[in-house]
Amino acid sequence: MLKRHLVAGSRTNWKLTGDSLLAADMNENGIVDVTDMLMLKRIIINEM
Repeated sequence: MLKRHLVAGSRTNWKLTGDSLLAADMNENGIVDVTDMLMLKRIIINEM
């Protein structure tokens, strides 16, 4: 999801479905939003 945000720049350029949608929901609240993106960024930063 983070890669898509960085590359596409907006949610209108791509759509998550199925397993991708489940994987993008980092906090498992049923919504893919900026909170999920921030969680992904934190994971990437901590692994570098």
